[in-house]
Amino acid sequence: MATPPHKSARITASPTRTHEASTYAHWQANKAFDEFYGFIGSETDQFRPTLFQDTNRVLLDDIDADYILDRDLADHAIEWLRQLNADHPSKPFFLYSATGSAHAPQQAPADWIARFADRSTKVVV
Repeated sequence: MATPPHKSARITASPTRTHEASTYAHWQANKAFDEFYGFIGSETDQFRPTLFQDTNRVLLDDIDADYILDRDLADHAIEWLRQLNADHPSKPFFLYSATGSAHAPQQAPADWIARFADRSTKVVV
């Protein structure tokens, strides 16, 4: 992008992950987005993730049993859109969202694992 999203006329958010984690200066919240919620680096636990809101660590002390990161990221994106619509209903926005489930470690909720329990886990090489 020629103009970073947060420097334009739109409001921006990124409920996602970012690989650009070498210093705070390169984090999404300091670089291209007004708001960031997600994990830094290429991987995090899908059930007990290490998360950040902007540049502040999010402590997940009392995680409920069916917590999964993708749902949390989606919930934050939806809440951000609701708040944006309430505060600035006619203002353009840019929302970048990328899930964590495609990244290591490959983890799935128990109900998804159970759905495929009758299938072979044999790896063909």
